[in-house]
Amino acid sequence: MKYHQYNNAKTDPAIKRMRRKIISIFSISIFILFIYINANSEETEEADLGTVRVVGDLEKVKYKTGDVDHEIASSFYKVIDRSEFEGKTENLAQVIEKETAVQVTQTGGLGSYSTVSLRGSTSKQVSIYLDGILLNEASGGGVDLSGISLDDVESIEIYKGSIPVQYGKSSIGGVINIKTLRNKGKMGWNVIAGYGSFDTRKASAYFSHKPGDWDYLLSVGSLSSQNDFKFLDNKKTKDNPEDDEIVKRNNSQFRQGNFLFKTGYDLTKDLRIDISSQYFDKLQHLPDSHNTEIVNTTFATKRSMSSINYIINRIGKFAINTKGSFDHTWQYERYDDSDGKVGLGKQDNEYITTNTGYSQFIEIPFSWNIIVFNGDFNYERYKMKDLISSRIYNPSTRKSVNFAFEDSVLLFNEDFIIKPSVRYMYIKDSVDEYQHSYNEIRKGQSRSIGYVTPQLGLKYKIFYWLTLKANAGKYVREPSFFELFGDRGLFKGNADLKEEKSTNYDIGFEAEKDFESKILQNLFFSTIYFHSKVDDLITYEYHQGVGMGINISSAVIEGIELSFSIKSLNHIKLNFNYTYQNCIAHSRTESVEGNFLPGRSQESINARVELFNKWILVYYEFIYESGVYYTSDNSNWASDKTEMNAGITFFFKGMSFIFEVKNMGDDNYEDFNGYPQPGRAYYSTVKYQF
Repeated sequence: MKYHQYNNAKTDPAIKRMRRKIISIFSISIFILFIYINANSEETEEADLGTVRVVGDLEKVKYKTGDVDHEIASSFYKVIDRSEFEGKTENLAQVIEKETAVQVTQTGGLGSYSTVSLRGSTSKQVSIYLDGILLNEASGGGVDLSGISLDDVESIEIYKGSIPVQYGKSSIGGVINIKTLRNKGKMGWNVIAGYGSFDTRKASAYFSHKPGDWDYLLSVGSLSSQNDFKFLDNKKTKDNPEDDEIVKRNNSQFRQGNFLFKTGYDLTKDLRIDISSQYFDKLQHLPDSHNTEIVNTTFATKRSMSSINYIINRIGKFAINTKGSFDHTWQYERYDDSDGKVGLGKQDNEYITTNTGYSQFIEIPFSWNIIVFNGDFNYERYKMKDLISSRIYNPSTRKSVNFAFEDSVLLFNEDFIIKPSVRYMYIKDSVDEYQHSYNEIRKGQSRSIGYVTPQLGLKYKIFYWLTLKANAGKYVREPSFFELFGDRGLFKGNADLKEEKSTNYDIGFEAEKDFESKILQNLFFSTIYFHSKVDDLITYEYHQGVGMGINISSAVIEGIELSFSIKSLNHIKLNFNYTYQNCIAHSRTESVEGNFLPGRSQESINARVELFNKWILVYYEFIYESGVYYTSDNSNWASDKTEMNAGITFFFKGMSFIFEVKNMGDDNYEDFNGYPQPGRAYYSTVKYQF
């Protein structure tokens, strides 16, 4: 069913129907779960506790002080291990979009600008960390996922709604933490090379070694594509199919490279020092909305990240564990639209952002509770230069302090866990001059805010294989420099903007059980209800082509996440994820009041089946997304997204041969109206590992 045929959410009956559907889905899933409980009640009494597994995905990378302890976490989370994407021709957005309540938005093919939404949030409301270092910049807020290479990634952690205190910043949508490669304590190396459609090329290499008390690893990689895929161009006349034609995408090519070096030394068994250095370089060509044959617009990114951290365990009679980290990030960006082909007017701007920070994590374990403190201090400096006029704007700065405290109370042999926590954040923004409008410069602006956000989590292990989780808390998203001061194109700042504020809660069950059977080895099932009320949403208003951020709206977001997986016959694995969400806007603007929030999907499905043995793995994957509106007045909508992928991997000693077919249905879906994604594509990869 096409959502736009019936869903004008302004009408109360439409909203009520959506809520009834959410309640019905959650009720049915709970009913199925408890049928399963009753069917296994006798076996539960005789269960061999030696086969108990942690609910959810097991983290394959060794836990270190400062990591989130998933065994006592009340948050709903997902850990994606490197084995699920290594060697494949995918980007970060394509990997995480397969999870429940995760929606990504891409402007085109591989390497294109990509953002993420968690549970109906905006991309600015999602905090993204790389090895615990926040990537969200004060200048813009949202993170471009295409600027993170998978070559260096060990695992991806996704936390929705409720956020562990290890991530001090309060985030309305949730947190994605990307862990880079870690030394496994032995010598190892691999090389990967691949080629595919649209002249896509990839290559990477990895080496690690631990000769005694010190260890090191090195990872390098490159990825490029012409992205000259074919698509149906409707010439901006959607209602006139007669002028439609199949054309090639122009000026969408990109290239990127990455480098990671880590070394560490074990001074004692309880004291360790680690040093890390990363570098990323990317040049992305940007097409215009008319797909003009020759456009020279580009966006370049260079990023360097360095960190030094120490871990000390079992200090004193309380056996305190602590981790301290110093980090520095430098990022250079250049948007060159000197011909004025893509944006409004000619632009050639440089943006330089530096961020220096220190964080301290302290964990005090007791017999029945664990106390955690996390604090971080950051100084961010952002400078912009207009290369056309040779004007250098005085830098904007942000000083921020975050403190987080949590007590995990462990009751009834850790079957019942209560996790109260509280965060405090103080931010001071200042700028000597800023662009109030396209040709008006104003002097001297500063502002500071401080807020406290409490959070409460519960985790109850009903049986060894069944867990109930519930969370509630308050979260905020502070305005960015772009929204406060304005510095890019026809956009003026609004220094009076309020921070976005949200109250989130969720409740759900997770069940996972191993079976000693040739037919069935493992079964996992989860059902989660989530709700969020967001006030003072920042929206953009335009008058005579000049935009400005204003607080005029709020939103109520609620939905259901269902997840199911099964391992059978020692050679079959089936995964199924389903999300239904209702995202309703409330605004003083009549055309927006009661509408579905633009850019959010109402329903999404991901299904995947794998057949495997020690020599071969074959998979088929189905992705479906529907109910997306491009505009806040719900007058323009996206067609349903239906994507089918398949692949086969051959294993021979240390060699792996991967062949994939992406988007078998050849559908040029558009996350952004007018920016199609590639149709059918073929990729092959060879990997050798020692």
